[in-house]
Amino acid sequence: MTAQLRRYADHQISALAMMDGNERLGLFFDPGTGKTATALKWTMDAMSSGLAEDAIVICPAAIVPVWEKGIEDMILFEGTTPEQVQMLKDRVHISSYQKIYRTTKHTVQHRNGKESNKKIIRLRDEVDKHWSIMIVDESHRIGVHSSIQTKMCIELSQLCDYRYILSGTPVSGGKGVEAYDKLYGQLQVLTQGRLWKNWTEFKEKMVISFDPWGNPYRYKVDECKRLMQEYAIVARLEDCFDMPDKIDVEIQCDLAEKTIYKDIKEGRFRQYDLDLRTTGSQYPKLMQLCGGSMITETGIKTFKTSKEAALKEIIEGTDDKVVIFALYKASVDRCAEICRKLGKKTVTFDGRSKEPTWKEFQYGDAEICVCQYYRGGEGIDLFTSHTTVFYEPCFSAKDLTQSIARTYRKGQEHKCLFYYLITKKTVEEKAWKTVRSGTTITKKVFDEWAEGKVW
Repeated sequence: MTAQLRRYADHQISALAMMDGNERLGLFFDPGTGKTATALKWTMDAMSSGLAEDAIVICPAAIVPVWEKGIEDMILFEGTTPEQVQMLKDRVHISSYQKIYRTTKHTVQHRNGKESNKKIIRLRDEVDKHWSIMIVDESHRIGVHSSIQTKMCIELSQLCDYRYILSGTPVSGGKGVEAYDKLYGQLQVLTQGRLWKNWTEFKEKMVISFDPWGNPYRYKVDECKRLMQEYAIVARLEDCFDMPDKIDVEIQCDLAEKTIYKDIKEGRFRQYDLDLRTTGSQYPKLMQLCGGSMITETGIKTFKTSKEAALKEIIEGTDDKVVIFALYKASVDRCAEICRKLGKKTVTFDGRSKEPTWKEFQYGDAEICVCQYYRGGEGIDLFTSHTTVFYEPCFSAKDLTQSIARTYRKGQEHKCLFYYLITKKTVEEKAWKTVRSGTTITKKVFDEWAEGKVW
C-alpha cells in the first residue's frame, strides 16, 4: 500500500510566495508548523530553477541531525523527486553556530619588550565564501547583540544573496514581556547589517528607557512590531492546523525530606557539603532536593522524593510512549533509572548526548525519552508521544514553551497530556507559577525571593 504524500499547508504556500523575489524574510512560525520544510522547499525550487547554486544552514548543534532528516523527508512531499533530494544533500551545508567561526591567539610584541596574546575570531575557511542562500534556524539564538555567534552571522550574511531566519520565539523575553532587543541581531542578518549602523543606533531608535544596569527596559513597541511585519511572516499553530486538545495536569507531591529542606532554607547547609555564597543560591539546591538528586561539592547526593512514585504511576498507567523533561543531568539519570527498572526501553537526550538518541524514540522502539530542557527542547520531533511529564521546573519560560512544542506540534493526532510534578509547600510552587506565567527565573529573581522570604 502506497503512503499518501504530504501537501504543503496554506501558511507554507503563502510563505513560499513571499520568499519568491524576496531576498530576505523571517519565518516566525510557532514550533511544529513546518518552517524547516518550508525553507527547504524554497531552497530546492531555487536550485532546480538555477536561481541558487548552494545554501548554508546555521542552527544549534542539537538540531543539525533534524535538518539532515528534514532533507531526507522532502521525498515525502508531493512533487519532490529523488534527484532533488540528492541535490539538497550535495549542495546544502549544515553547520552549528559554533562551527562557523574559529578562535586563534596572536602574540603581540610591545615596544617595552613584553608580549601579550590577542584573541582573533574569524569565519572558518569552509564557510567564509559566497553563498546563494543563508538560513539561520532558531534565530533567537543571535538575539544577544554582543555574542560572538551574532557578530559572525551578521558578517556571514554579507556574503549571501538570500537570507532567511527561522524562529518560533523570536522575541521571547525573560520577564513575561517581549524582549525586542533580540530583533537587533536577527534583522541585521536579514539586511546584511544595514538596518542600523550598530547597537548604539538601535538603542537610540528602538528603546525608550533602560534598567539600572543599562539594559533595554521599554521599547518603541509599535515600531518594533512594524519591522517584524515588514521583514517576517508569522504563523500560529492553532491558526494553521486543527490541533487536538491539550490538557495540563498538576500532580501535587509531598516533600519527603522536610528536615533537610528546613536546614538548607535556614542556612544550615555545610553538613550537606554545600558552599552557598548568597542567600538566593539556596533555591536551586532546594529544587534539586525536591527532585531527589542534589549537586554538592563532593558529587551527587540522592535523597528520598515522592516524585518517584508519581512518575511510576504515570508510566504504569499509560500504554503511550512518554517524554520526560528535567532540568538537571542528575535528574535525567534518576528518571531514566526509574523507567528502566519498570522494564521500559529508555533513551536520554541531554548535554552529554553525542548522537540524536531521540530518534530511537520518535522512529524506533524506545518507550521513554528523558530530555534535559535546553538540549531536548528545541527543534526535534517527539510527537509519537502524547504524554509529557515535567519532572521539575526549568528556569526559562522559552525553554518550557519549546519543550511543550516537542509533542504538541504538526503531526500530533491525539489529545496531549502534560503532567507537572510539583512539590507542595516548597519553592517549586513559586518556580512553576513564575515560569508558566512567562517569566524567566534569574539570579536576581532568586535574590528577590530571598529578600521577601519566599520559600
